[in-house]
Amino acid sequence: MSLLLSTLPPEILLQILKQHHILSESDLYSLVQVDHKLGSLAKEHLYKFNARQSHSSALSWAAETGALGTAQLALRYGADINVRSHLHGGGTPLFLAARNNHAGIVRWLLTKEGKLDVNSRGSMYHETALSIASQMGHVGVVKILLGHESILPDLADTAGQTPLFWACCNNHPAIVKALIGRGDVNVNHQRREDGATALMAAAASGYIDVVGALLSSSKPERFNPNVCKSNDGMTALMLAAVKRHAGIFDLLLGKFPTIDLAAQDNQGMTTLLHAVSAGEESIVHNLIERGVNVNHQNADGVTPLALASSHGFERIVRLLLSHKADAMLLDKRGWSPLHWAAQSGHSGVVKLLLNNNSPGGTVDAGLRSFIGTTPLHCASWDGHYDIIYLLVSRKDVDINCEDNAGWTPLMWAASNNKTEILLLLLAHPHIQVNTRNHAGMTALCFAAKKGHGMAVEMLVSHPGVDLAVKDENGKTARMYALENGYGDIADVLSSETGRNVRA
Repeated sequence: MSLLLSTLPPEILLQILKQHHILSESDLYSLVQVDHKLGSLAKEHLYKFNARQSHSSALSWAAETGALGTAQLALRYGADINVRSHLHGGGTPLFLAARNNHAGIVRWLLTKEGKLDVNSRGSMYHETALSIASQMGHVGVVKILLGHESILPDLADTAGQTPLFWACCNNHPAIVKALIGRGDVNVNHQRREDGATALMAAAASGYIDVVGALLSSSKPERFNPNVCKSNDGMTALMLAAVKRHAGIFDLLLGKFPTIDLAAQDNQGMTTLLHAVSAGEESIVHNLIERGVNVNHQNADGVTPLALASSHGFERIVRLLLSHKADAMLLDKRGWSPLHWAAQSGHSGVVKLLLNNNSPGGTVDAGLRSFIGTTPLHCASWDGHYDIIYLLVSRKDVDINCEDNAGWTPLMWAASNNKTEILLLLLAHPHIQVNTRNHAGMTALCFAAKKGHGMAVEMLVSHPGVDLAVKDENGKTARMYALENGYGDIADVLSSETGRNVRA
């Protein structure tokens, strides 16, 4: 039968295929395997059928896998050169070939002038062939695409990322150089979601080779380092500082000698403040040597010294103090750097501030904030023993200091069950154990109310304690213990001899 069919002219064979409904791709493929002449004819019919009925999937497959011969046949027999593959996010053959680094197919497709849309975007993320090749790091494909006269190198995807942005984000310096080599690439294009530029992305990621490629392949005037800011006001220099990329920081300063070191983000943070927050001493030193304002306050009034103190960066604190950082500049809460160091538990920084003899001036260790909080209060909240010991040994610190609500450090220690702190405070000769806050509650009331048995025992053991003290509602410490179900503590309070516990 096969020999008989092979003697027939092509027109008759095609008629037989149609009459016997041999029109599916699987049927046609079977014929290809059985008979050479019939197979050749069936192959042509197969490609035409694929182009007409199967969305030119043969061309998409060939571009995806790098089968140049199949791609050529598919296109010869009617495949759509710009078809969007349903299986690949709407990518065209050019996109699929570029994504998979099939340079030969990319080069061949680009010869089909008048038919090929070289700037076609995928239907899912709107990426172009150039964008995906830049993203994947296929430098050869990128260079081939850039050589096409109709290529638009700045088309952004749905995230607002251009080919240059992708190359910078994914650390492909060779592609960055190839893209920057074109004068029509906008190096200051900003990503939609955060307003970052390609330079910012590379600086934040620490890709020093990419930053070097950006800066060495173009003139400084192409960039606007003082104007280009992200949506939160960050510059490339700030990002290098906060991410602790000192090498990139130096590159930027070398390329842009007039860069604005005093620039602020949306929160009033300067590059110095960002460097301090990251603990990057080398960048902090670099900026100070260039004459930046060491006493700049951000939107919350926080200074570099306060920020360094809160993080416990002793070397940076020492560096700032030696360059006239003001240790008594207050933020919007009325906190000094000492408040921040005490609250965060950084005893080394507290010592530096208390012993400060630098031009910043003497520190007031008993300074009250706008709500009356002192550094001693701050240290008492979380029980920073070493800091409390340092503070209560000073003459300018009142161990019984009250905030605007009448709370003392002893009350905070009792309320938070900081027994070591209670022991330290109760041993002080000037401690006033019966002080009441504005609600009339004493330290003993707080300990009893919260069920802190050890704290209660420590307080009642003090010779000056008065168990009969009542708050503004007429409640004693024992009443608070009973009210909250702490019968054992109530028993301790009622068993004390010589005390008017039932008053």
